[in-house]
Amino acid sequence: TDYQPVADFSVIIPAGETQGSSIFSLSGTADQLDETGAGASETITVKIVQPEGLTVSTASRTVTLTDADETPQRVALAVDLDPDISGAQTFAAEDVGARTVTVTAAFPDDAVPVNSRTVVDVAIGGQSTLASTAARGQDYEAVQTLRIVIPAGQRSGSAAFALNVIDDETPGEGSETVSLVGTVAGGSYTVDNTFFTITDNDKGITLTVSPNQAGEGDSVSATVTAEYAAGVTTPADPVTVTVTVGKTGDTATRSRADDPDTAEVDEAVAGDYTAPETVTITIPANTRSATADLAIAVDNDRTTEDAETITLTGSAGEGSGYAVQPATFTIPASDPVPTAIDLSLSPATVAESPDGSRSVIITLRAAFAGDSKARDQDTIINASVGAVAGDTATPRVDFQPRDNLAVTIPAGSRSASIRFGLVISSGTAGEEPETLTVSGQAAGLTVNPVKLTITDPTATLTVSPAVLTENSADNTQAITVTATLPAGVVAPAGGTTVTVSVAGGTGDGQAERGPAKDFTATTPAAISLAAGATTGTTTFNITVRPDTAAEGAETITVSGSLSGSLSSTTVTDAVVTIAGNDGALTALDPADCADGTYVDNPGSNADLVADCQALVAIRNHWLGNADNARPAAEGGLPANHALRSWGSVDRTKITNWPGVTVSGSRVTRLSLETGTGGPYLYGTIPTEIGSLTGLTFLNLSNNRLSGEIPSQIGSLTALTRLHLPNNRLTGSIPSGITSLTGLVNLVLSGNQLS
Repeated sequence: TDYQPVADFSVIIPAGETQGSSIFSLSGTADQLDETGAGASETITVKIVQPEGLTVSTASRTVTLTDADETPQRVALAVDLDPDISGAQTFAAEDVGARTVTVTAAFPDDAVPVNSRTVVDVAIGGQSTLASTAARGQDYEAVQTLRIVIPAGQRSGSAAFALNVIDDETPGEGSETVSLVGTVAGGSYTVDNTFFTITDNDKGITLTVSPNQAGEGDSVSATVTAEYAAGVTTPADPVTVTVTVGKTGDTATRSRADDPDTAEVDEAVAGDYTAPETVTITIPANTRSATADLAIAVDNDRTTEDAETITLTGSAGEGSGYAVQPATFTIPASDPVPTAIDLSLSPATVAESPDGSRSVIITLRAAFAGDSKARDQDTIINASVGAVAGDTATPRVDFQPRDNLAVTIPAGSRSASIRFGLVISSGTAGEEPETLTVSGQAAGLTVNPVKLTITDPTATLTVSPAVLTENSADNTQAITVTATLPAGVVAPAGGTTVTVSVAGGTGDGQAERGPAKDFTATTPAAISLAAGATTGTTTFNITVRPDTAAEGAETITVSGSLSGSLSSTTVTDAVVTIAGNDGALTALDPADCADGTYVDNPGSNADLVADCQALVAIRNHWLGNADNARPAAEGGLPANHALRSWGSVDRTKITNWPGVTVSGSRVTRLSLETGTGGPYLYGTIPTEIGSLTGLTFLNLSNNRLSGEIPSQIGSLTALTRLHLPNNRLTGSIPSGITSLTGLVNLVLSGNQLS
């Protein structure tokens, strides 16, 4: 079969010669059989019969036949669920019961067989690029791996297995596939897999939703369709399908609003979307489908996350006989991934020690920049304190550098803070402020540095009350002056004193001092601060004299100077304002909160009395500002402004004060937001605002408030919403705000905050 037979022939060595030769013809046969591989080489042996009287040293030689056939590269699987029917059958109904299935493995038609057997193992229900949708044990009984042998020299081989299809009585599941996945033992063949289909014989309804996705911040009006599955006969009676939006196990979670007045979402129930709990679809008699509208609003959350899904499940009611296949709505992964981190400091400005070095405690905050969301993993920032090009502070002269300050932003959070100590050296009085830099590094992210400013030490004076009124007779008030040393500075051994002086003036807006002028004042005693103290007080009297002139607010300046080793420390002035009498910006008396004037039953409402006294201090603080005290025509507060109406004849009780909400025995909301065009509130945010610890909502939007956000706001532990946008606030955000765990709405835009 491999070559044509050859007759015996002779080789003659002529007399006197040492060798001879002969020629024979050899013809190979094309056998259409791949004979490559181990043991596949074929040889023909040429033997020499030993001549008489001679010895043959080499009795034979071999001739090798080279195979010219191409080795097969692929094996294809085919399945037939009923060999008794002409043509391959690849479908089986659920109620088919037991069935013998034949599987064939074959080389392609254009390939030759091989000269050794080929073994193909077939996994029934195996997973590959042809994924099975039918489940073993639920849709069909499990089958062991099937082995098919293609004999040597043959193009194909077959094997059979018993298939038992399970009639699962699950309506609407549709057709399901069973994959047949083959592997060739010890061969480098590619197997073309196949599958067969189990068709559903049950009643079912299928849900679809269109559109079936929406990005964060988007709202869509989707259409939910309920349709009888293919092959289901439409009934003569209507069928109602109740569609439930969302189920346990969904990766998207539902949000819930907890404030009926504002519909704002509380953090404890914040999720990914809002939508009705259910919608109802009624399919009319003899109709294949019906629809219902579904409004879905996707929240713009603060976390970078993968795509999330909402499952729409349906029920046609018990006893209907219809199973409902669910639909899926997707929220794509569209959150901006953080690329940068902003650093901030609190305080952002520190004072030098007037006497030697000192250590100050600084809060370092790291937050993802812009509108990027939180990450799903911890982010570690390694920060350091030093000087870079352009800084004027000198390391180890003006301050001691710091390294290895680690800030970890936890997964799911946008920011984190740490506190660290920084040693500041004493400097030269009168020098310009100096800057240093806090920089950082984080893997894969840009860290934006922040500047810290070192200034000459500054002490402050404050006065209480800060606003006095002009009455028809002399009005004498006791004024308490408080001196506070710079942050981190204490009185030296032996103590120190602050000399206090009181002055008026003749300029515009200044009160003149004198018996026949605007006021007189006693001489304040010096403020004594014992060793280690940081504050001290003194008291003196101011008498406001009546006059007949219609005039705006006028100011009295209270100044101070330190002694001894702190004498080079600057002391900022305090201002007492005599409210103008052209609009009667009169101060309120905190004592009226406790005597029943402003608060009903003050004896049993201690918390509300305290809140009332804080509001009076806040009001007097703002009405004492010269800009607020201007005539209304010049931009001051008009007579109908909320602050001016507090305590008035028709607004006596705190429960009637505009902008103030009282719930139970606490002030829970303070809203002094200004509309477009004013009138605006000027001045700083008073520290007394931190005494309103029952506040859940503070709104001072759209004013002209300046200075820093007071750290006392960190005491408002009940706060859920803080709105301070569109003012003139400067400095850094107090670190205490980050500890307000209930805060879910913080708006600070339109300021100059760092």
